[in-house]
Amino acid sequence: MISDVDAGGAVVRLTLSVLDGNLTLNSINGLALDSGTTGINQTSMGFAGTLADINAALNGLQFMPDAGFAGKGGFFPINGELFGNSKNNTKNYHFTYELETEFVYQKGKGQVFTFTGDDDVWVFIDGKLVIDIGGVHGAASQTVELDRLSWLQDNEDYKLKFFFAERHRTESNFRMDTTMVLRSVDPPTTTALYD
Repeated sequence: MISDVDAGGAVVRLTLSVLDGNLTLNSINGLALDSGTTGINQTSMGFAGTLADINAALNGLQFMPDAGFAGKGGFFPINGELFGNSKNNTKNYHFTYELETEFVYQKGKGQVFTFTGDDDVWVFIDGKLVIDIGGVHGAASQTVELDRLSWLQDNEDYKLKFFFAERHRTESNFRMDTTMVLRSVDPPTTTALYD
C-alpha cells in the first residue's frame, strides 16, 4: 500500500522495477499505463492513477522469479562476510540490524507498524519502547497501532528506531509492514569504516 498525504484524489505516477523475475499487477482498472506497460509479467512498468486505483492494482501484486533464480532462503544480508558463516553452514546467522527514520503522526488515519521475524527485535517511537520481541524463538509478530499511543500529537514529527539481532541458527525471518510514510535520515558522521 502506498500513501501520500498531499495527493488526496489527485493522479500520481508510479514506476516498479525488479531484478531476477517479473511482476504482474492485480488489476489495471483506472490506471493510465505508460507506453509498453501491460501490467502483466514485466520487469519494469510505469503507470498513473489515483491512490485508490494504484493500491487496488498493488493489492495482490505477484512476483515470479526467473527460472533457476535462488534467493537466500530467508533474511541473510551478510552471508560470507565479516567473521564468516556459521561453522558447517552456508549462512551467516549472527548479525544485527538497526534502522532510524522519521514520520509524521496523523491522528485517526490508522497508522500501524508491524514486525514479523525471529530472535530479538525492539522498536522505539519517540524514545519509548513500543515493540519488544526479545529472546531466541521462531517467527513472531507484533503490531503497534499509533492511535493507541496517547503521547503522540497530530501532524508532529517523530523518530522510529528499530533494532534487530539474529542469533538463532535454524532460520532467519524479517518482515516490516507499515502504513506510515517513513523519511530518510542522514547517517551519523563516522571517523572510520567501523566506528
